[in-house]
Amino acid sequence: MESHPRTIVIHEWSGPSTKPPLKIYEDDGKTPIEQFTLDKVEIDNLKQITDELRKKQPHTPQSEDIEILGLFGNEIRKTYSYVGTLSLSEKTNIIIKPREMSDMDWHFMRSYLLTKSDLDEWNEFRSTIENTTSTKQSSDSIEFGLTVHMRYILNQIQDITKTGLLTKYVEVTEESQFLKGKTLWTKSFNKGYFPTEKLFNRFSYLTNDIPENRILKKTLETFYRLAKHKQTKNEILKQLNQHFFNISDLEVPHQKITYNSLNKRYQSTIIRCEEIINKTNFLYDLQGNLKTNYGDLTDLSFLFESFIAAFLTEHIRQNVYSQTYGDNTRYIESDKDKWEQKPDIIIDVSNNNTIIIDAKNKELKKIRTKDLTQMLSYANFLYTEAGTPLKPKEIVLLYPDFSSEKQHDEHNFKNNINANQTTKISQRCVNLSRDHLNKSLHEFLKFLSTKGIRTKPFMSDSPESCECIISNARLQKIQVQSQR
Repeated sequence: MESHPRTIVIHEWSGPSTKPPLKIYEDDGKTPIEQFTLDKVEIDNLKQITDELRKKQPHTPQSEDIEILGLFGNEIRKTYSYVGTLSLSEKTNIIIKPREMSDMDWHFMRSYLLTKSDLDEWNEFRSTIENTTSTKQSSDSIEFGLTVHMRYILNQIQDITKTGLLTKYVEVTEESQFLKGKTLWTKSFNKGYFPTEKLFNRFSYLTNDIPENRILKKTLETFYRLAKHKQTKNEILKQLNQHFFNISDLEVPHQKITYNSLNKRYQSTIIRCEEIINKTNFLYDLQGNLKTNYGDLTDLSFLFESFIAAFLTEHIRQNVYSQTYGDNTRYIESDKDKWEQKPDIIIDVSNNNTIIIDAKNKELKKIRTKDLTQMLSYANFLYTEAGTPLKPKEIVLLYPDFSSEKQHDEHNFKNNINANQTTKISQRCVNLSRDHLNKSLHEFLKFLSTKGIRTKPFMSDSPESCECIISNARLQKIQVQSQR
């Protein structure tokens, strides 16, 4: 009888290890587990996955501190900012879900879309989320990170195949004893061939075996391996057999795709397919078998920061510099002898007037000593590219929130390094629940406008305004949609 790994569900919590206690459940998400321990092999696999995660991050002081699970001995006591799936052995799968599932699954996928690609498909994607998370198919693949993406991308690929796979004229050169296309006489003579022997011929032919379709095929094959539900596997297999049977395997690295009017309909799908391929390559061994230990994880802290940076970039007239969205590296330098960290977001208000925003994916409480030290270090050890001390006018600590209560606070701290300088630090929340997000973002823009920041109009009365306005500046179609 085939044995299946035991799957447990952990509701991610960034607080202390015992207050509140970590919530661990069986696969049904309802049956609580008082404690869950890992054996030595699973602990070693967890360390290996953590090391791989650190290597993927830019080398910073923060990358050395990356942790996925907090262990007390061999017992799981804490999670950090990562959500997704950990497969630690043939007998253990761990699913880490956000602590606010009612709205976080919604916000997670929305934020991912807002910061990764074009957004004019949000309404279609939203219905996919609702249909997927409300059915048993939510456990159909690697949980949380890929489930909704799988269903959404499958829908997109089906739309492409209904219209017909793209075909192109491909130019090839081959040796032949017969004249075909254009004969390359110079190359033939250089090779030592004469007219009585083989010749080099160049010709073109129409084919659908092109990089765009190879990427779609590779994505379908990846989904087929990850899917556990028989109905989904059959659906993917049908697509492969009907439309991709004569498509070659994707070469790595594959030819860079240039988009034009002919293949524009592929663009958004290819963007997501490449993300899936890159994200899942490490899940397989050299023989193409799914590893027994892997991690499909997303950093919620990084996602929250990217979401805020994308929104501010679209709604502030001054320059916005961000570590995650855009380029901050040319604007700011650190005093390497004293401080290596850089702020999440910097807004250039005017000459010698900047505001720093640091996104914290944690509960808003009384300002922590560690955060205070970090902010005061920003106030003293950061310089512009020209070598001028940054000296921010104000530092804003921004926290996510899912309640309807307003939580804001302001502090003035004497600077221990520069006694003549007082650093103003504000703590604010952005409510990420679907009912309050637009209003909360509108209030945050109003708050920034009181600091001398010029903001752009934000249609907070429209229920879809956030999704329509927070767009990638590279793609302009969304602006037309929001004006309708």
